[in-house]
Amino acid sequence: MQKRDLICILPLLLGEKDPMSDKNVKFSDFSTDSYPDELHLHEESPKQNTVRQTLKEIFKLQGTQ
Repeated sequence: MQKRDLICILPLLLGEKDPMSDKNVKFSDFSTDSYPDELHLHEESPKQNTVRQTLKEIFKLQGTQ
């Protein structure tokens, strides 16, 4: 399907490298409190969700929220 352009695979947040063990570790949990609770400012943004809401949805896809 990917070869026929029917699907596209986009990586999301996968993890981080632990500097102590030099191993990749899956992200666990995030606080979205530090992200702005304001609409996206980009001119092409549909202006439906705040930055905080968008990141929370991304973290849900990753299974961390």
